[in-house]
Order: sequence, then structure tokens, then C-alpha cells
Amino acid sequence: MSKRHFVLYALFLILFFLCAAPGFVMRSMYNDGIWYAILSKNLSEGIGSFWNPQLTATVFPSFHEHPPLVFGFQSLFFDLFGGSLMTERVFAFVIFALSALLIVALWKKAFQLNENLRSLWPIPLILWIANEVVYLFYPGNILEPTMGLFTLLATYLLLHAVSTTSNKRAIPYLILAGVSLIGASLSKGFVGLFPLAVLGIHWLIFRKWTFSKMLLGSLGVLGVLLLGYWAILSNPTAAESLQQYIDSQVMASIKAERTSYHHRDSRFYIIRRLIEVSIPAIIVLVLSLYLSFKRKPKDFNTSTFKVGYFFLLIGISGSFPLMISPKQSFYYLVPALPFFALAMGAFVAPIVHTSLGRFTSAPKLHQRLNWGLSVLLLGAFLFSLSKIGSVSTQDQVSVTDIEKIGAIVPTGSTLGAKAYTAQLVGYLYRYYKINIDTTNQLNYPYLIIDNTKHPVPKTGQFEAVNLETQRFDLYRKKE
Repeated sequence: MSKRHFVLYALFLILFFLCAAPGFVMRSMYNDGIWYAILSKNLSEGIGSFWNPQLTATVFPSFHEHPPLVFGFQSLFFDLFGGSLMTERVFAFVIFALSALLIVALWKKAFQLNENLRSLWPIPLILWIANEVVYLFYPGNILEPTMGLFTLLATYLLLHAVSTTSNKRAIPYLILAGVSLIGASLSKGFVGLFPLAVLGIHWLIFRKWTFSKMLLGSLGVLGVLLLGYWAILSNPTAAESLQQYIDSQVMASIKAERTSYHHRDSRFYIIRRLIEVSIPAIIVLVLSLYLSFKRKPKDFNTSTFKVGYFFLLIGISGSFPLMISPKQSFYYLVPALPFFALAMGAFVAPIVHTSLGRFTSAPKLHQRLNWGLSVLLLGAFLFSLSKIGSVSTQDQVSVTDIEKIGAIVPTGSTLGAKAYTAQLVGYLYRYYKINIDTTNQLNYPYLIIDNTKHPVPKTGQFEAVNLETQRFDLYRKKE
């Protein structure tokens, strides 16, 4: 670790421990992430199958809202680490760490001929983790980080392919890139295929390959992708599973038939949110370029800008097509954000290199700043430790109520329910394997009611269980 770059290392770690690390150690989790942990744990326990995963016995007994690859991968972690609540956190952290390593690898590959800039790999990590989508949703166990891991890997393999000295050496990288795209699409669907544009973008910016060679390479990757799906779809069970996913999720979203969840009136919503969540990086970029232009306008002619344009276009290819569907959420941007961070990092890297040189020439000031950052780093680390086992403010009421209900209702049973939220379904089953049935509400020994939406049941069959819950009240059938 270079002492000259300690400032950059410290900034990344401070941001990690302040923003991202708490999410990896808290007891509560993003709603979708709870469901995906349940699907994965069930697979590990033999409940459901890879192509027909099961959420609960009453809610999505056959789950086809997304392709199943992430659940299959995560089930391996449950096989290794058991059913602890930390297992899905370990999985999410591994995806985060591998993504960070690939960002560094892409940076070093792009600047392999420039040792000064190559050593500034913490820059894209800082710009990446400063984005609220990254630090909020990587710990959330959603699907996009795993898909993003595959798209990063595919891009890295394609960069290796264009760096080889012979066509034969490029072929294995192209094949592996195609396999990576199969993994990306089986994680979250067609939106994971944007690295198919990487070779074309590289040709457009660098012209290292001829147009015909670029086109042939891109078709080769596409051929591996199509061949892989031909093999998958030759399995009737897999074909039926993916067809149900396309019908219920992809086509319904494009046709705006699913308007109750993440439906947007404007298809430009995703672009507006991309700009908003990128504001910290944009501010750094604008200030750096402004100061550099005042001191040394020739910095604008540096070849590093080509690297920036290359990654910027990949980020655009991974985000702008999301406008096709009116169903949009800002965490859909997760796979594209590493490329925007790499792009902005490439734009500011020469300026940072010059500034670090000036800064280290003042040893006393340099030492004081390093000590200050060390103190901040320790404080950030202690802050993340204080969050171990805590519950987010958003989930506090639901988790507290569910824990009280779980202490009374037998594990593995089914509740009648005049209540339905993703949190209720998720936490009840993840903590206690308790199902809820909203259709045959009065046919079970216990009934749960959301008191914010439903009155006290008038039927004389049930009596209240005094648990002093705030939202979800429990009733027991009278004997």
C-alpha cells in the first residue's frame, strides 16, 4: 500500500464503513432481499426446485417473477453456512467484494500502460460507493448486484480479448464472456445483455480491432449466448419456467399491465434518477476539471479521456434501455453504475495524480491529514460495529410485532390473515417459517389483522391475544 495513496484508501474505507457496512450487519433487510433469501434457503432445504422455486406454501408456491440463477447460487451459501440470518448477508457481501475487485481489475486493464494512473484504482471505488444506490442496495440482497457482477466479468473478459495478440487467444475470452452474459440474463433478465455492445464501443473509441473483426467477435459472443439458451430451453421444465417469467414479468411490464409496483408515468424517470444519484461524482468531476482547466488546459487533451468515454458509453448502454419499460426503480441502475464510476474516475485521475504529488511535497500537512483520516476511519468502523443486529427505522414496527407473534404461533404453521405486506410475508417466514393465508382467513387457529386497514373482527370465533403490538394484531380462535 503506497503511503502517497493512503488518502484514497482511507476515503474508500470511511465511506464503506459509514454507508455500506451497516447494511451488511443489520437484522432487517430490503423487502425483496428477504424474499430472495427465503427462496434460496428453501432450495437449500429441498423445498421447491431450481426452475420452480417456492416462497411460502401460500404466497408464490411457484415463483416465476425472476429467473432463478441468483437463488441457486445463494442456496449454496445456505448449504455451506446454514440457515442463520447472516448467511444472506455473507452472500451479499461476497457479491459486493467481487464487484469491487472487478472494478479495480477493469481500471488496471484500462491503464495497464500508465503506471501512475494504474495505481489510482481507489478513485473509481470511491465514486462508486459514494452513490446511494450502491451503499443502500448491495447490502439489500437484491438481484441486480449479482447481475452486475456478471456484466463486469463479461466486460473484463472482452477487454482481455481485444488485448490479445492473436485471434486464437481471443476465442476463449469471447466464449467465457458469452457464458457470463448467460449468467447475467439468468439473474435478472434481458437487461443483463448490454455488454454485447462492449466490442462495438471499444472499436468506436480505440479502433484497435478492424470493424470486421469487431463484428465477428460480437457475433461470436452472441452465438455462445444463443447456443447456451438453446441448451437450456431444450429442457421442458426450464422452458416453461422462463416462459412464465417472460409472460408475467417482461411482457406485462412493457405493456404497462403491472401498475401497482414501480410504475412510472414518464419513461425518463430512470434518467432523472441516474443524474440525481450521480450528483456526488458529478460535483467531484466538475470541480476537478474546472481547477485543472484554470491551471493547465492541456489536461483536456490527455488520452485518458478516451478511457472515460469508453466506460461512459458502456454505462449508458446499461441504463438508457431501461426506458423501454414504464416499470422502473432507481436500483435497476446497479449494474451500470460501476461503469459510470470508472468513466468519471478516468476523467479526474490525471488531476488527482498531479494534486497528490503537490500534496506529498508538504510532509507535515500530509501527515496531519493522514492522522485525521485514520481517526475518521476508526470512528466509521466503530459506527458500523454499533449497527450489528439492529433494525432499520422503516422495519422497526413490523419486526417488533412479528417477533411477538412468532413467540406465540407455532413455527411452521399457517395464519389466517387480513393483512398483506412484503415485510409481513417475508419476516414471518424467514424468522419462523410461518405462512399467511389471505383467502381462507377464518379457517386457522390464529388470525392476524393489519389494524391500519381492517377493524376488529366482529365474529365471535376469535379473541384478541394481548401482545401490545402496534400494527399487526393477533387473534386466537376460541375453543
